[in-house]
Amino acid sequence: MIVWPEAERLSVDTVGGKAYSLARLDRAGAGRVPRWFAVSADVFDAAIDRAGVRADIDAALTALFAAPAADAAAVDACAAALAEPLARLRLDDATARAIAVAYAALGGGEVAVRSSAVDEDGAERSFAGCLGTSLCVSGADAVRAAVVDCWRSALSARSLAYRAARGALCDPVRVAVVVQRMIDGDVSGVLFTADPTTGERDRAVVSATWGLGEGVVSGRLACDSYAVARDGTVVDRDVADKAQAVVRAPGGGTHEVDVAPERRSAPCLSDDQLAALAALGRRVEAAWGAPVDIEWTWSADGPWLLQARPITTVPPPARRGAGRERLWDNSNIIESYDGVTTPLTYSFARRAYAMVYRQAFELLGTPRAELDAHARTFEQMIGLLRGRVYYNLESWYALLRLLPGYKFNAEFMEQMMGVSERADFAPAPRPSAARRWGVELPRALSSAAVLAARFARAEALVAEFFRYFDRTHAELTAVALDALDFDGLADLYLEAERRLMAHWQAPIVNDILAMVFFGALRKALAAWGAEDDNLHNDLLCGTGGLLSAEPTRDLLALAEDVRRDPDACALLRRETAAGARAAVEADDRFGWLRVRIAAHVERYGDRCVDELKLEQPTLRDDPTFVYATLQSYLAAPPVTVAELDEREADIRRDAERRAFALVGRSAVRRRTLAWLVDRARRHVRHRENLRFCRTRAFALVRSIVVAMGERLAAAGVIDRRDDVFYLEIDELIAFARGTATTTDLRGLAGVRRREFDAHRAAAAPPERLRTRGAVYLDRVALAPAVARADAVAAGDAIVGVGASPGVARAPVRLVRDPRGARIAGDVLVANRTDPGWVPLFPSAAAVVVERGSVLSHSAIVARELGIPCVVGARDALARLRDGQLVEVDGTAGRVTAL
Repeated sequence: MIVWPEAERLSVDTVGGKAYSLARLDRAGAGRVPRWFAVSADVFDAAIDRAGVRADIDAALTALFAAPAADAAAVDACAAALAEPLARLRLDDATARAIAVAYAALGGGEVAVRSSAVDEDGAERSFAGCLGTSLCVSGADAVRAAVVDCWRSALSARSLAYRAARGALCDPVRVAVVVQRMIDGDVSGVLFTADPTTGERDRAVVSATWGLGEGVVSGRLACDSYAVARDGTVVDRDVADKAQAVVRAPGGGTHEVDVAPERRSAPCLSDDQLAALAALGRRVEAAWGAPVDIEWTWSADGPWLLQARPITTVPPPARRGAGRERLWDNSNIIESYDGVTTPLTYSFARRAYAMVYRQAFELLGTPRAELDAHARTFEQMIGLLRGRVYYNLESWYALLRLLPGYKFNAEFMEQMMGVSERADFAPAPRPSAARRWGVELPRALSSAAVLAARFARAEALVAEFFRYFDRTHAELTAVALDALDFDGLADLYLEAERRLMAHWQAPIVNDILAMVFFGALRKALAAWGAEDDNLHNDLLCGTGGLLSAEPTRDLLALAEDVRRDPDACALLRRETAAGARAAVEADDRFGWLRVRIAAHVERYGDRCVDELKLEQPTLRDDPTFVYATLQSYLAAPPVTVAELDEREADIRRDAERRAFALVGRSAVRRRTLAWLVDRARRHVRHRENLRFCRTRAFALVRSIVVAMGERLAAAGVIDRRDDVFYLEIDELIAFARGTATTTDLRGLAGVRRREFDAHRAAAAPPERLRTRGAVYLDRVALAPAVARADAVAAGDAIVGVGASPGVARAPVRLVRDPRGARIAGDVLVANRTDPGWVPLFPSAAAVVVERGSVLSHSAIVARELGIPCVVGARDALARLRDGQLVEVDGTAGRVTAL
């Protein structure tokens, strides 16, 4: 009945996979394992026979085997059919006495009781999280009850679903149970001795959090993530905001408690502890002869190994040598390029990034020789993985090294781009002393002088740019596209590129200043003792003059006028957005509204959802979104422009009061604070307004390439005009110039359309990917997306970054496409937003975005409108439900399910 780890003949058939692995751990001597014993699987078999339920189990499993593999209803039906038979399972008297005796021999007190199925923790199947575990169990009666619970868990719905998915329904179900001394760890987690995603054997991956390991393996709590190289060096770290921890409950069992504020964002493991864990893992891996997944806990007297099993999902060792490592991140660029982006848009954006940033670095004083040496780097600032646009962080960090103050610039860039973790690539070899003093120091001083001069003229540069852009844009848009043939359209595109993209230095210089002053303001406030980490955000509220907010203000004013017209108000409340548009355009009673909407579209028609994706229609093509927005405003409590202004002013005044209270009467500090606030506000405002110029430039390019598509379709070269979006911009120019290698544009478009349709049908890849060597030969670039997170239960929270202050309680409205979405006092939850979403903001109680940063568009506009906003709320769309009541704290960056 009872098997101890020192038994001479241990078999998986007797003690199950988990106990067998524990015995291997004991005998390997790799580290300390808490004392344990196992209740044999033979006891489970006897209990099944004694209760007379074997036929019931066989019948239920046979029915499930006959159902489709992924039939959730069949799994639920099977679990329901087994509920009553499993309730009849009991321990016989002899086994009950044997367990009590073994528990006393173990020392009594608190133990962990874990299932150990015979096919659990094996090389093919892990059953991770599927079978029962009870922690902090105390007393013989409680231990015996927990043993029976483990038996029943082997045929629970989640275990049955796993068996069905892994093709294990025909295998016999036999369960042993492990009873193990309970270790009250301060930090617990899981260690993978190889990266389970990429298959890399040269790095261990650690997930850890405060308290007991249940918080990690259940997936309920936020965890730190670390990657540790073979030599013990920590090569990657992502320190989470660990708001809760699982600990012993006073009456037995476990419960969740709040983590002390000073520990929430602190790493729960030191570099020395991580190196020690990695070394433990290597010893266990050597004993197993394969990568392993280890559950561990770290108590006051050091680490303990709680269980180990082979990693069943690790890819085979990569046969790719020591290729260059690249890190891809779309944390912030997803604001501009959400979802799958067509080849035309990507090829144009890649070309624009290379041209614009090279000019900007030249303007900032980078020597021409350095620019030439990094020509390919400029061309590789963004990449396309599975149809999605990503930043190539290797290129961004490499280019930042060309400017003085790399350490600070890198930190500010990460903040602006919403990059979740630092990614330092291998530094260049340290130069000789002669080169440092004779070449690099003079160059750094010269670059710093040029930077200072450019920055001093930043205001003038921005003003000159606005004047130049308005004049040039007006001249280019005045060209009658209908009068141009395909060759003439190619000429017009190249002229637009030369006259607009070749003069884009001012926006980039301003972007740099925005990230520098925003970061400096945040650092200064923290140095002066600010306890509110979002005070710098509050100080940027009510800046005014944001072109991004002007379309929304215009629509709010229009909604006020609609409320004064009973017929128009009734129409918009009654009809769909498309129906309201048709009625307004056909009925002269609404002539005033038709004129007002036409004026709005004429002025702001380039600003639309996904406005930087050339394939997306604008408001000029379809103004239905305007009607949908007006409907949202009418359904929500009235909000006027004056009320928005006052709300913003209140937040700003309160923030200024708190900020100046920090610096006291020190004249130097007060002047420094005032200067930093003024500069941050000014450059953040310019950043948003310069983005509107980018919007107008992309709209011009869109009109040109759409006309190109019309010419090609009319000539029979492609099937329809939108096939042009599946060609690259260079291919269109080459087709006009006679330098193309392939003239079968129909064939090219068809191949790419099929490939990109497959990308759309697949789940979105993660926001951060690491590849090595040739990108499209690396399995990471092609791997399927990981499963989404579980739903948020009442009392649980999603933690992101506070971007706009305030607290709001309201139902959730999940919005994946703002066109047609109706928000009426709800919490708007989205994966990302761009300027085209802004009209929805005023009718929202709060805004929650999965992506973005504190300098992203949604954060800036939410602050401007005085609406609570949380960005970086990962998996919010998957974890929240429509109509679910939540509290959004835009200061703390928390979304709590109520």
